[in-house]
Amino acid sequence: MIVSDDGIALLRSLRSAGDPTPFILLSDDQQVCADGLAAGADLCLSSRGDTGILALRRALHLIADQRRQASAQMAANAAVSSITARVRHDILNQIMVLSGYAELLHDMVTDQSAQLFLEKIEKAAETINRNITFTRSYQDLGVGEVRWQSLGSVLAAAAGQAATRVALDASAAGEVSLFAEQHLPDVCAVLFSYALNHRSPVTRVRLTLERTSAGLLLIWEDDGLPIPEKDRNRLFEYGYLQMSGYDLFLAAASLSVTGITISVFPDQQSGARFQITVPHGVYRG
Repeated sequence: MIVSDDGIALLRSLRSAGDPTPFILLSDDQQVCADGLAAGADLCLSSRGDTGILALRRALHLIADQRRQASAQMAANAAVSSITARVRHDILNQIMVLSGYAELLHDMVTDQSAQLFLEKIEKAAETINRNITFTRSYQDLGVGEVRWQSLGSVLAAAAGQAATRVALDASAAGEVSLFAEQHLPDVCAVLFSYALNHRSPVTRVRLTLERTSAGLLLIWEDDGLPIPEKDRNRLFEYGYLQMSGYDLFLAAASLSVTGITISVFPDQQSGARFQITVPHGVYRG
C-alpha cells in the first residue's frame, strides 16, 4: 500500500501498467484530490495533524478488509465453479445414457405413437445437453481477475483475432482504460463476430466516445446493414442468436460484473450501432 502527499505521477505510472496496489493521497487541495482520484487513487485524505492520522488509520483498515473480502469471494466463486463442473460432467454422462437407450428403443418399438414420444424424448435430451454444455462458457464469469485494461489494446487484439479484413477506427479510445472482468477481449471479439456472421458485408468498425453525466458512453458502429427491428430488443437474450461459444448474452453478463451495460443504439439508420455505458469510477483516461 502506498501513502503519498505528492505522488500522482507515480500513481499514473502504476495504473497504466495495470498495478492495483492500494494508493492513498494525503492532501487538503481539492484539485489534487480530484486529479488523484481520476488517476486511480483509492482515497484522498486530509493531511492535517491528528485528524489526518486517524482518518488514515481507518482507511488502512477499510482497504485491508475490502481486499480480504474480495479474496474470499474469489475463492468461494472458484469452489462453486469447480463443483458445477463436476455436476455438469455427471449430467452430460446421464444424458448420453438416456439418448443411447432412446435410440435402441427406436429399433424395438413399431407403434407409430410410441415412435413420436421417443422423438420428443430425444429432442428434450438434445436441448438439455445443449444448455448444460453452454454453461461451460460462463462458469468462470466473475471468478477470474477484474482489472484495468487498455481499451485501445483490447480492441486491436480482438480485431486481429476475429476479423483481419475489417478496418478498425479506435483512435478515440486514446489512453482510456476500463475496469472490467477478464473476458473484455472476448466481448470485443464477439461484436466483430456478430457483424461478420450475421450482418455481412462489413468492412469498417468505428468506436467513438462521449462523456456524459452517467459516465463514459462508447458508441460502436459499423458500415454494414442496420440491425433488424425485430432483433433490437432481443439480441442479448439467452439463446436468441445461434452463436458458437462466447455470445452477446455472455458479453452483456461479463460487462455487468463491474456495472457496465451494453444495448442497441436507438438510431439504426445506417449500419449497426451499439452503446456501452461505463459508470464513473470504472474508467480512466
